[in-house]
Amino acid sequence: TIVGMDTTLATSLSSSHGFFSEKLEDNLSSLLDEIPDDEKIILINHFPFFPSEKPRHSLVRGEALQKVIESRSNIVFYLHGHTHRSSLADLRGNGLPIILDSGSVSHKRSSWNLLDFSSRGCEVSVYQIEKNSWKIVSNKEFLWNEK
Repeated sequence: TIVGMDTTLATSLSSSHGFFSEKLEDNLSSLLDEIPDDEKIILINHFPFFPSEKPRHSLVRGEALQKVIESRSNIVFYLHGHTHRSSLADLRGNGLPIILDSGSVSHKRSSWNLLDFSSRGCEVSVYQIEKNSWKIVSNKEFLWNEK
């Protein structure tokens, strides 16, 4: 199941933070309650839930979103953007999902991710532009029963 969230917020030109409102938290929790525990969930949001090194670029109430995510072991991926940095972190050992930020296709070091799902798990291929051509720079397989 893919669940997308809109935490965008109109901000001044010197700020770019999002907001995980109490209403959105309630709605997300209600929706997640309807999804069977054995069904895998991919949660998508523009903002990472971890604080940014620039406070005016963070998700307000990101810690509340993190608590919701930690309470659902069937959220297997959290896909986000906003940082424009390619990153892949398997945080399942800490009670969190695999976190992916594909980076940005508009930067000089453009990047994107290809996710190939199977019943066993997911293979993530990270692509970067090199000499005007897309190249796989990283390939990682995640099995559903790994923690």
